[in-house]
Order: sequence, then C-alpha cells, then structure tokens
Amino acid sequence: MFRDTVDELAEDLAGFLTAIFRDDGYKLPGGEVIRRSPHGGDVGDAAVLASSPREANGSGTVLLPGLLRQELRRASAPIDVFNPRGQQLHRIPVVEAFGGALLSCLDPGATVENATFLPPETRNGFGRWRAAIAADLRRRDRGLRQLLRSWATRTAQPGWPRNASALELIYAVTHYFPELHDDPEGQVYLEAFTRQLSACEQVSPFGGRIVKEQEASRGEQKLTLAERSVKDLLQDFLGPIAGGSVDVNEDLLEDFPHDRLPVLSIHQAKGLEFPIAIVDVGASFKKAHPSQRFKRFPAQGGGPQAMEDHFRRYTPLNAPDRSAVDRAFDDLYRQYFVAFSRARDVLLLVGLTPTLPGGRIENVATGWTRDGLCPWASARPFEEI
Repeated sequence: MFRDTVDELAEDLAGFLTAIFRDDGYKLPGGEVIRRSPHGGDVGDAAVLASSPREANGSGTVLLPGLLRQELRRASAPIDVFNPRGQQLHRIPVVEAFGGALLSCLDPGATVENATFLPPETRNGFGRWRAAIAADLRRRDRGLRQLLRSWATRTAQPGWPRNASALELIYAVTHYFPELHDDPEGQVYLEAFTRQLSACEQVSPFGGRIVKEQEASRGEQKLTLAERSVKDLLQDFLGPIAGGSVDVNEDLLEDFPHDRLPVLSIHQAKGLEFPIAIVDVGASFKKAHPSQRFKRFPAQGGGPQAMEDHFRRYTPLNAPDRSAVDRAFDDLYRQYFVAFSRARDVLLLVGLTPTLPGGRIENVATGWTRDGLCPWASARPFEEI
C-alpha cells in the first residue's frame, strides 16, 4: 500500500483495518478476502511496525502512527491504538496533570523547587505540570482538590504520621486518574512513576519518604528536614520524568490488549508474531534526501560501525574485514528481516509512492540491493493495493 501523501496513506490503512476487523473483510485485487478469525479475532491480531513508533517528530509534525490513530478514532466503528511509546512520556497530557498533582502535594508553593538546583528542562517540565493540574482540576472529582490540600498541609488529617511513603501518595492520587488504572496505555505510564520512585528510594537518605516534622530553627538558606525530604523527591523521583530522561519500560510491552492495534518499533517486535504485520517502509521518505540515507540505503558507515572500527582491534575479534558501508547495509537487512518475518499470514508494506520498488528513492526495504539494483521492480513478489 503506497500513496502520494501520509494523510492519504493513514486514511486508506485505517479503511483496510476497519474492513477486516469491523466489517466483512478486505477484498484483494486478485479476489481473495482477508477476514478476521471467526474465533474471537480482533484488531490485536495485527500490528504496525516501524523504525520508531513516535506519533510526531520534534517539530510537532504528526507522523503515520499519529495520523493512523486519528483516522481509526474517526471511523464509523472506532478502533483504539496501543502505542505507549508514541509520545514523549513527560509531554503526555495525563502524565503532565498527574505529575502536577504530585507536585501540588509535595511542594504546593514551589518553595523547595525554587531553592533547589534543577536542570532547565526539569524546571520547565515542572512549570508545565503545575499549569496542567491547575487546568485539569476543573474536570476531576472534587475529592482530588481536597486530597491535594491534605497532603500539601500535612495537617488536614488528624494524627498525620511523622513520615509517609511517596508510593502511598502515588496510589492516593491515582484513584482520581482513571486513565492510569483503567486504560492499558495509562498503566504503562503509571509504572514509569513507580519505577522511578523505586530508583529514588535507593539513593535518597529518606528512602522515598515524605517527612512531616520541621526543625526547631532554620537559617535563611537552610531547608528543614521536611523540605529536604521533598527536595530528594523532586531531584531523584519527579525531576528525571519531567526532564524527559525517563521513558516507558519496553519490557512491559510484550502482551497487548486484543481489542487495540499495537504500534511497535521493529526492535521491540523481536520474538513476536502476528497474523497481520504492517511494516512502514517509507512513510517518511518524500524525497531522496541524503540525511535519511542511513535509514534506507547507506552511503557510508554510521555510529555503530565507527565504534566497531575503533574498539574491535583491541578484542579477540580483531578489526573488521568488511567495509563500514557494507556493515551498515547488513544492519538494515537484518532489521527488515526481523520486521517481515513477524507476519504469520499477511505482510503489508506501506509507504509513500516514491518508495515503490523501482521508484526514485532507493530503499533496502523495498527490494533494492546494495549494488543499486531493484529486482522487485520487474518481478514483483507482492500484490499492490
């Protein structure tokens, strides 16, 4: 399936999936019909594989996975997508609001934050989080506002303990964010918070706990015991998430909800198999731009090959005896072998029209050999839809 624009490709790919999993099937030009299994088949029997599952690039342009999510939502019988790695974790709206709620409990007036050294990206992330929860509170249960006030003052509840675990805080706040416990993607986001708290507990002298008691005296620049416990949580728990250095755990993404379309990186799909595998081989290649050659048809070796050249001479393997560019081609061939072999019954390659076999854009994934020939152009081993 090759189309002139990414929008058209996403629309037709959504129609392909809808026909198979919500209608009576998709009829191929040769007359065969692709249908879901009559024994509980659903969209989780298909998977979209790409070099990266990101739904938008750094400049905000929506990519094929993001456009496909939008098209499937607009379908007459909507289909949900499972793609926790589709966005940067710290910029996902529910993560921003949840992080802002935790900040409101730990450091409501940003007193400790302002007295703590934080990288600019972390400080900016905290600012977005605080703004997100301020706007989000309007649509949440009223109990959340009361909970934030209780934790912020540490006095609203009679007999408030001298210290409390931040894990207890996480689960108390999560109660008011059903997206994080009812939604499969949200559960992956929540795990990132609990995992980072576990890391904080290993390095903080407070063990990831929030201290209530204040010291009797404090100098102008001196933080109280309670504030120092919050400082550790800001630096080692929430800070890495807000700054973008923490992402979701790929090891948790081996099982997918059967009623959602999984979008995976090719690397992540190793060892998995699907009745239908949809491989993005060229949705981002509008022109034969030199900066993209390493993704499709290398002109020289890249970083991995440079490291091999430098380090292998000091190992029993000795220096490589093949050129860097040949090894770069080898890596691409292996990558797409993994992608294409994930299909049990149907393999669908998708991309833009210029990446069609024999088109003007050379691409290993569409049959080009390293010597610049494309056997697929004359003897097509596929059916175009």
